[in-house]
Amino acid sequence: MPGTVGKITVIPNYVDTDLFRPETADKDIDLLFIGRLTPQKNLFALLEALQGLGLKTVIIGKGAQEKELRERAVDLGVRIEWKENIPNSDLPRYLNRSRMFILPSHYEGHPKALIEAMAAGLPVIGADAPGIRELIVHMKNGWLCRTDTGSIREAITEISASADIRTHLSKNARAFALSHYTGSIREAITEISASADIRTHLSKNARAFALSHYSLTKSSSRNSVCLKASFNQLERHRMVIKHKAPILVAWLPG
Repeated sequence: MPGTVGKITVIPNYVDTDLFRPETADKDIDLLFIGRLTPQKNLFALLEALQGLGLKTVIIGKGAQEKELRERAVDLGVRIEWKENIPNSDLPRYLNRSRMFILPSHYEGHPKALIEAMAAGLPVIGADAPGIRELIVHMKNGWLCRTDTGSIREAITEISASADIRTHLSKNARAFALSHYTGSIREAITEISASADIRTHLSKNARAFALSHYSLTKSSSRNSVCLKASFNQLERHRMVIKHKAPILVAWLPG
């Protein structure tokens, strides 16, 4: 966005890699999904891919498609353990009980559940879709598949059948999470908290930026048009930010 240099800092999403880490546990879950039960997540294709495989699958989340998904799983004879939303601090227990994690979405922004699974050292399967392909390198730190049933099924069966593949992907997934998503927010907060000069500088420039781009004045008719244009511009950049994967953080007066 024009005029934002020095006023807004872009930092990657944060995952607590001390909380989300590999732990010794009985692997009593074959496949784990965490997320909203919505069309974006492509869960009907996942259920169809699981038909006949005999894998214990846990799906954690709620959403508009929950009733239909439960009914479809019964029709297909797929064994699913459904869990509603649970506290983030409880997720490592489920991750460490799982042999694989899957995210077959049509698109994502910056999927934190996927990064948390990687941090916990799970072999991860992700659709070759925006927001996922930026994180997973196929056969290096995860497995990329298409969004169709056949490709999802192939990914699950290939990884399920090979302990060597699971070990390879697990090790690299953990290393990727550690190298890309540890401590960036913590470091930013620490640095800003420690320096009154930085806080003053960012506060002043953030306020000036907000006034120049998003405030209404007495010239309402002219500025309403400008304001609408500015918000449209912001929305376009928000979508870019969403699909490019970072989080946008601004320090404002306070």
